[in-house]
Amino acid sequence: GAGPYNVPKGALYRYDPKSESWTDVSPLKPNEADHFGYGAVAVDRERPGTLIVSTIDRWTKGGEIFRSTDGAKTWKPLMANAQLDSGGAPYVYAHQAKISAPQWVDDVEIDPFDSNHAALITGAGSWATEDLAAADGDHPTHWTFRNQNLEETVVLGMVSPPTGAPLLTAMGDLCGFRHDTLEASPSRGSFDHPLCANSTAIDYAEKKPDYVVRVGSYPWDGSKGPRGALSHDGGASWTELASEPPGCGGSGTVALSADGAVIVWASRDARPAYSNNSGATWGDAAGLPDPAKIPDWAPHNLRLASDRMNPKKFYAFDAGNGTAYASNDGGAHFRVSARGLPSLPNYDLGSASIQAVPGYEGDIWVTSGKELYRSTDSGGSYAALSSAEEAYSVGFGHAPPGKKYPAIYLTGKVQGVTGFFRSDDEGHSFSRINDDAHQYGGSHLVIGDPRVYGRVYVAGSGRGVLCGEPINQ
Repeated sequence: GAGPYNVPKGALYRYDPKSESWTDVSPLKPNEADHFGYGAVAVDRERPGTLIVSTIDRWTKGGEIFRSTDGAKTWKPLMANAQLDSGGAPYVYAHQAKISAPQWVDDVEIDPFDSNHAALITGAGSWATEDLAAADGDHPTHWTFRNQNLEETVVLGMVSPPTGAPLLTAMGDLCGFRHDTLEASPSRGSFDHPLCANSTAIDYAEKKPDYVVRVGSYPWDGSKGPRGALSHDGGASWTELASEPPGCGGSGTVALSADGAVIVWASRDARPAYSNNSGATWGDAAGLPDPAKIPDWAPHNLRLASDRMNPKKFYAFDAGNGTAYASNDGGAHFRVSARGLPSLPNYDLGSASIQAVPGYEGDIWVTSGKELYRSTDSGGSYAALSSAEEAYSVGFGHAPPGKKYPAIYLTGKVQGVTGFFRSDDEGHSFSRINDDAHQYGGSHLVIGDPRVYGRVYVAGSGRGVLCGEPINQ
């Protein structure tokens, strides 16, 4: 198989150019009880005949690195007694007492100038050792997680509440985090109760910012339960929702009313639903469309937002057909408020968003991958802004000095230039806040910090969260 999810078998071969023949030198052969393949091999340039090879997708017995010093005639497994160090990233424990051996190892390398130094890459980041040759004396090798400033995480949602932790994130593979500080990996590790593989959306209540909701998928261990959770302490601890909406497929998008009393959840494979009792029961969000048939890899087409002032108001944008909706009764009923907005193909649904402005009732912004739209009448009508040619995401932060309206942050295209931008005049004009050397693979998620003017959080494409501030601040 092509991987990286399901490589059920594989082998390591050595080629002899003299005889033009191949020999199977696999340290371990897959079998019916132990399915796996081989992910990578590396040779020691300083010590001929010394090499290491990694397994991949060895889910039943755990990932392994094998080392040989005699040209692959004999092998020693390294992970069986390796000592693993989180390197200051507690989330690698995954809420377990012991760190599991690295999985999904797609590449291993031995430093050509230092036989003791080796590195490997996984789906969750980079590991390295400085004592590879310790295995020669049957001593443990020591591996450290070295991911600082090399984040590979895919950020799917971000909020920056006005109180508490400066940032909360929803992430692919790692569930999500409460970032108590911007200077270090969260000490609590990733979210739990429930654990999840992916968190796809997160929201907080503007008038009760300690109230937070998140939704996602089942955890990697396959355990089942509600795939949403509530927090009443700003994401420090979580309680599983009492239930899920009928037919819920998990994930999707979610919004929490300004007073924290109502959740609206548009999950995969189910009708959008609302709950006014913390998920104990759910009602149909009448007027919103039936779930669209979209691939698992595509983001949800129906985006949700709650009004930041009026707890009765919710908004939705269906990026699949360019239709906007609004509710005035706490998500129980929605009406079509606008048609004819741009529609997006599945591969570009990540460019769609709908956001409500903190402190301003009925002030709604929509990104469509094309134009940037604004409504000032609670979604009754939307007007495109001429200041942006394309809009992939929009967010709001602390107001500029001497002004009340929040600073606006945009990823998109302005005057023919693609990048990250800020507006200090309600979107009438945008100034670029990055340059061509700092695009980070692009971004479809940006928010500002409500406590610090100019501070912006950008989700790079598989690069974790980037935090930027004005140079002269």
